[in-house]
Amino acid sequence: MVRAINGGPALPTAKPPRPYEKGVDERPTLIQNVETLAHAAWIHINGAAAFLEEGTRNSPGTALFTILDHHGDCTLIEAPLGMKLIELVELAGIDHHEVARVLLGGWFGGVHGQEVLGLEACFTALKVAGSGLGCASITLLGVNEDVRAIVAALGAWYADETANQCGVCRNGTKSIAKALFNNANGQATDTDLENLARWGTTLTGRGACAFIDGAATLARTTVAVISSKQFMEPRAD
Repeated sequence: MVRAINGGPALPTAKPPRPYEKGVDERPTLIQNVETLAHAAWIHINGAAAFLEEGTRNSPGTALFTILDHHGDCTLIEAPLGMKLIELVELAGIDHHEVARVLLGGWFGGVHGQEVLGLEACFTALKVAGSGLGCASITLLGVNEDVRAIVAALGAWYADETANQCGVCRNGTKSIAKALFNNANGQATDTDLENLARWGTTLTGRGACAFIDGAATLARTTVAVISSKQFMEPRAD
């Protein structure tokens, strides 16, 4: 956005400097989403101490959690950071026993087995677990859903949506997508799985923006779920 306003192409820029250091017309520029601005207004009225009463020490306050279940129903909940994921699922009126896998962070946190529901929904806990809260979007997959096909579709999305600006992102997302496609079609080789695990760590943090990080996390967590035998076949009714 800043680059476009300054007359350049609407593409990410290398960092540093970040926009808050040098942005529009070379001046420090703050870029915030609506939720952050709403928090700022609330803190202005009620004070920082009141905001810190909610959440955890490292992830204070509340967040807007978007929960999409396997029936296609979507629930938006404002809740304190640090609540267990399973508590949020129950608040959304969803039976956690029907959940087989979980996509976190609006996909950028990767795919996980049901055990992830026991974690705290906060930035620190999910980062330590090798995932991420991201935009606080949680997608719940049911036992009858073909998770291989879903993960392959997400890999294809990353390959299609890359800005093609950085070679590591352009090539990395396409390679990840191909390996996930092979996995969905039962054609994945040991090399495919080894590459997914390797790309899941070596590609993180590279490129002008963090887009490749999401694809890398998807690759790494997919291999972890496969290894834990959470990639079971859809259950027949």
